[in-house]
Amino acid sequence: MNLLSILFLLISSIACAQADCDFKYQNKKGGNYIFSIYYESDLKTPLNGTCERRYNDNKIFEKRTFKDGKLTEEELNYESGATKIKVHPAWNIHDTVIATMETYWENGNRKQTSIYYWDKSKRRCEKYIDYHINGKQRFVSYYAYARLSEINEYDIKDYPPHTIDYDGYTTLRVPFGNALEYDDNGVLKSRTSHQLILNGGHEHSSKHGPFEEYHHNGKLKTKGYYKDGDPDGDWLIYNFLGAKIEEQHFQRNMKVNTWKGWYDNGNKRFEYIYDTLSNFIFHPIKKEWNEAGVLTFQRTIDRRGDGFEKKWTDNGLLIQSIELVNNSKELGSDKTWYPSGQLKYFLNNHRNADTTYVSYFQNGIMEELHLKSKSELTESILNKNWNEIGVLLNSLSKITSPDKSTVDSYEFWSNGKKKVHTYQLNDMRKQEKFFENGNLQSVIHYLGGKLNGSSENFDSLGTLLQQYEYSSNLRNGWCKRFDHKGKLVFAQYYENGCLKKMTGEVSIKRRTWESLTNDEKEGFVNLVYTDLMNHQNQSKLIYSKAQIDSIAMIYLQLFDEWSKHLPFPFPEKIYTNQVVSFRLPGVYLTELEKKDTTNKYVKELLTAFDKYSWKTSNLKFENGYFNWDLKVDGFYTQRFIQQNFPLFQPFIYITPHSKNIIPLETTFNKINRTRLISINQLSDCVYQATTYSYYRTFQFLIYPDGEVDLLNNIDWDQLNEIDDFSREMPYD
Repeated sequence: MNLLSILFLLISSIACAQADCDFKYQNKKGGNYIFSIYYESDLKTPLNGTCERRYNDNKIFEKRTFKDGKLTEEELNYESGATKIKVHPAWNIHDTVIATMETYWENGNRKQTSIYYWDKSKRRCEKYIDYHINGKQRFVSYYAYARLSEINEYDIKDYPPHTIDYDGYTTLRVPFGNALEYDDNGVLKSRTSHQLILNGGHEHSSKHGPFEEYHHNGKLKTKGYYKDGDPDGDWLIYNFLGAKIEEQHFQRNMKVNTWKGWYDNGNKRFEYIYDTLSNFIFHPIKKEWNEAGVLTFQRTIDRRGDGFEKKWTDNGLLIQSIELVNNSKELGSDKTWYPSGQLKYFLNNHRNADTTYVSYFQNGIMEELHLKSKSELTESILNKNWNEIGVLLNSLSKITSPDKSTVDSYEFWSNGKKKVHTYQLNDMRKQEKFFENGNLQSVIHYLGGKLNGSSENFDSLGTLLQQYEYSSNLRNGWCKRFDHKGKLVFAQYYENGCLKKMTGEVSIKRRTWESLTNDEKEGFVNLVYTDLMNHQNQSKLIYSKAQIDSIAMIYLQLFDEWSKHLPFPFPEKIYTNQVVSFRLPGVYLTELEKKDTTNKYVKELLTAFDKYSWKTSNLKFENGYFNWDLKVDGFYTQRFIQQNFPLFQPFIYITPHSKNIIPLETTFNKINRTRLISINQLSDCVYQATTYSYYRTFQFLIYPDGEVDLLNNIDWDQLNEIDDFSREMPYD
């Protein structure tokens, strides 16, 4: 801890003592505690005389003596009477030592000693000694102080005039000479050489000259050399017994030549060769051995960056061989073996390779295969995966040419039967899913990534359950559902999402807005408020109550479908309405009572109040302000304030009012949730709901009859699985 920090902590504690003499250390000019000029409270009159504080038993707690503002003596004691700090300035430029400061542990042992002296060039310097609590030396360092005239232009901003002491010195304290560090037994741990650098960058470049580090038994541990803060030349590392275990070489902090390492038994540990003429000077040629002398790793690379890496087990069995091309593992090949010698995988990144990847289980059965071929303008890719007993799990075939791209992929159940088959030709895609018994589960058609054409779902016995027609993700044509006995339970004809009356319709009875309880209505209106507070339409001024209820009805329809499959994520806080709070400074409205519209503030207020049939008598004058809290039924946006009250914007606030509720078990599920569900109108007939779960976006289409579709090839069962909605499941 530096001197200033020690004294700050010390003097902060003095406030607890009996105040016989109030010393304010901050009333000074100068950054160094000892070499500052101290003043009375007027900050003009230099302090003179002695300032004391004593304990109740009349023992000295603190004592300071000043002459012409200079501290000539300081004594601080512990409550036991033991010495805590002693300061003895000399103030004689002809003396070598100009001041000493000593601090003590409460057991009486020295804690820190600072000896301030003039060097041969008459620069103020400091010898700083720090002690362990047992009294043995911990650090010995030498510092020099920089004069203001020596500070460079870049650093001078950090040393304002009030921090410059009477000798012209700043608070910049830089190391020089040898810095010594000892352990608590008094054994030297390290010796570091510093050169004198009088600027703020000294911390990075003052180390200069020999460096030594020692083990606790006193034997040399590290021997090296610094040059302007960087390791330079030869560095040697020794073990606890004094044997050399590492040899390093630097050229101004750059690793050069051959680095070597040894185990304690004398066997080689590593050998690294750094070539400064290589294109990759930071990537050496390497060899590494285990303690028994067996080679376990080798990296050979030429100056162009071509070579190899190899790894062996401790008993010398080769387990990996990597080809390096231009110092990259991604351009060559990689072979890896199990310890048994069985090939684990072979990765071939060469441009013309036909087999790019193949891997095997330990039993020798193929696990994965990637094939690639190219002829003129056509490229083919085939990828396959198997399980440990040789059953194919998935297969992907892709053929690309200038005018056509086809993808044919299969996923299989563990019994070998098809699970998913996807076929894509350019923008057209057909996806089939199958049950484990082999029966078809669903067929979906896409165009340009959107639902297009027929979509069918079946049960595991092959009974048709659902048959929809789509165009660009919207229902377009007959959409029908059947029960497990084949009975028609829903039929509706759509034209681009809009309902069209047709013979043969079978509708679903759904809840109406009017059938809801007030608590339920509040819950769905709250979803609208929550969404609007985060995603306001910037062109809207006000959402009327009818508009709010209309959007809330869309949330109701989404909820009724969602809650059939999963708990719906209702927030616990319910926003019930808004309050528009007027806090208008009376100084702007002195002519309000006269309705003097020559006053622009009065004119703005009267115009807006007349427009919305508000009465100025609602404004109550209190404490210099015209106040009114207006409870509104709809939703007022900030745009409303900006347009109607441009001059009064800073004084009008829109505040949502809320209440905490215990959700109804059958309706508002207790879910801890932070992500919102927002709703926007996609077309004349269809609304789109969007929510986010971590990195994934979920979208739903809500039709006029309350029907709901999930987009992006997601079904309700997948909603929890894909992005761990389980973290939002009921907490009780």
